[in-house]
Amino acid sequence: MSPVFAREKGYVFLNVQMSGNDAIEWPDLDVDLEIDSLKHPERYPLIMKRNQLDYIG
Repeated sequence: MSPVFAREKGYVFLNVQMSGNDAIEWPDLDVDLEIDSLKHPERYPLIMKRNQLDYIG
């Protein structure tokens, strides 16, 4: 589970909407999620860059 989702109360999850044709968003959490990432999670590794100087290898 995403740390963003883990720390929030249940009611903020109810405010979800489509973001174009290929994504959903939770505006209260400032989270966007591509629908393709739910269908094919293997294409989306769980890597986060904190800033431009972070190295991802």
